[in-house]
Amino acid sequence: MTTRCGLHLPRGQEKLADADSSSMKGGYCERQNERGYTFQWFHLCDTFIYFSHHRVSCPPSDWIRSAHINGTKILGTLIFEWDAGREDIVELVAPSSPAAKRFSSFSPRYADLLVDLAAERGFDGWLVNVEVDLGFGPAKEGAKEHARALLEWLVYLRAALKKRIPHAEIVWYDSVTIDGVLAWQNCVNELNAPFFLACDSIFLNYWWRSEQLASTAEEIQQTCPGRAADVCVGIDVFGRGTLAGGGFESWRAIHAICSATQGTARLSVAGYTVALFAPGWTVEAESLAHSLASPTSFAKWAADDAYMWSHGSATSSVPTEAARQERERREQRGVLRARQLAASLAPSASPLPSSIRIPNPPFFNYNAPLDPLPGAELGVSHRPLASFFPTRPVPCRDFRFYTNFCPGSGHRMFVNGTEVDRSETGWTDIAFSYPFPGLLFQMPGIEAALVEEDAWEGSRAIEFPSAGEQGERILRFFPLAFTPLPAGIELEVWVVWKASNSPGATVTPLLDDDSATLAQQYVETTSIGSGNWRRTAVKLRCGVDQPTNATYRLSLKLSSQAHVLVGAVGLHPVTPALPRPVLASLDFLAAESLIRWKFDYATTSAGLNSVATIPSLSTFQHFHIVVRDKGDGRRYLGTTFGTQFPVSRNCIEEAEAVIVEGVDQTGRSEQLETQVEQLLQ
Repeated sequence: MTTRCGLHLPRGQEKLADADSSSMKGGYCERQNERGYTFQWFHLCDTFIYFSHHRVSCPPSDWIRSAHINGTKILGTLIFEWDAGREDIVELVAPSSPAAKRFSSFSPRYADLLVDLAAERGFDGWLVNVEVDLGFGPAKEGAKEHARALLEWLVYLRAALKKRIPHAEIVWYDSVTIDGVLAWQNCVNELNAPFFLACDSIFLNYWWRSEQLASTAEEIQQTCPGRAADVCVGIDVFGRGTLAGGGFESWRAIHAICSATQGTARLSVAGYTVALFAPGWTVEAESLAHSLASPTSFAKWAADDAYMWSHGSATSSVPTEAARQERERREQRGVLRARQLAASLAPSASPLPSSIRIPNPPFFNYNAPLDPLPGAELGVSHRPLASFFPTRPVPCRDFRFYTNFCPGSGHRMFVNGTEVDRSETGWTDIAFSYPFPGLLFQMPGIEAALVEEDAWEGSRAIEFPSAGEQGERILRFFPLAFTPLPAGIELEVWVVWKASNSPGATVTPLLDDDSATLAQQYVETTSIGSGNWRRTAVKLRCGVDQPTNATYRLSLKLSSQAHVLVGAVGLHPVTPALPRPVLASLDFLAAESLIRWKFDYATTSAGLNSVATIPSLSTFQHFHIVVRDKGDGRRYLGTTFGTQFPVSRNCIEEAEAVIVEGVDQTGRSEQLETQVEQLLQ
């Protein structure tokens, strides 16, 4: 799988805006019993596009959940390629009436189906990629008429989609032109502007250079002022035609876009958006030769990924890649020189255009230094991609937030601080990925590490070594997006942590927005789970109405001398009558080989009526499934977000009891244990 992302540059402020994933080596397949690639940079993306070379690609539910929990839109893909694509693009807009003249009108049938797919499966729109010539038959008859019908179809699709999903978007890929010819423009011009205007944005091909950025600025100013931010300038991390060659040097192309935006006086409202294709390059590139199969090989890949994106130091891969890219640049320069020589020596009857012939080719020094790359003037060898983009606030729907920092994969699994599973090949569950603390790893001089040898929930925790001095340090973790806070609402912000060889250590969660509207009521620390883990909770009260949306910072205050491991953080509303979810029943469905459970709320009906200020009741984050063997040992079966789990009858008959453990939004767990005899009745 590959992944593409984008950034938005309003008035010189960079922001990641658009992301996409695509098929790799014949198709991307997730296997639960192997560790695979997961994307942990959603906090930098406004939109993620799930891409493959199938005609229609809908994002799987796991990817949808992973994107949405971070407040990121996720789109599917409609693509037309090769000969089969030419046939299907005719069918796409074919009029519903057989008597109608071809391309004189269009049928909304497939547009309506695409809208239904997005609405029913819960994703946020489509990338439309038409990489074929238009027209009918080998002669491509009616190509221009076909293009006009396709344009009308896009207008209909966008309107119908927004009627069902108001926030949805349609992205057009820079491919076929309004003349019906497949010709990548690498800019916005009169040949692709009509398609751009019919959609929410355009995704430009990757072969642009500075002159295309300048011409795009002129076109936008003339045809649609104010829509520069809807122009997604493509960058391929694999470097195929991309300025500066991609890879670890991808930041240079982003820098070029920033420089072009800031240097264009007419773009006074907003800059471009950048679409970054294939940040999964770090795991896919043959030159890096990474594998995720073992803990050691995964750690090597993670180091390269962190270096490219955020907080990592240079690895052994960096000089190797730099040497490879320099060789490729020299080879490309040699190819251009060979073309010049061929043109200059061509006979007059040569088909080579006279414009590229050079009568007397100048002297060429093959060993001369290469031209400087974009960003060379900064005097730095590297900028992580995250340095261009502000961390987006995580949405706190109903004033609730939870993360255990799990990336959705691992070689171990921890529940309540206890290791319950270990595998040399690992596991992957995209749905079990939780928000990444983007603010933390962008703090200058931060000493923190993601560790997988110990954790509270999932597969990893964040380690803070001792700073060695007296006092405390404040570490920013997340920006959180709040809806208006009503006066009197009480919130509990909490952290699960433990300290090594520091009996007097403290870790306290903080929540602020520089307005001092949240008054602290109490701080409480309790032991929790196993392995010396503790839970510290702070109760806060909002004194006055906050009528507008606001962004709050979730931070931690740590003892400087302590060596601390942080396992989870969260936030939830508090009221004496707020009901807690409890597991109520567990059943085995023999015909379906499933266990299924129900949960209820531990409160009275009067209590339920008293929580009108809370938009919705709390529920469980996820459920762990465990069987207790007849020898009193415990076997972890898996984790799910639903209320059922596949378990064979043989597995149940060999056990003493089945345990379902739900983790709620306070970070606490609730267990329901049912004896096997009762399940099999």
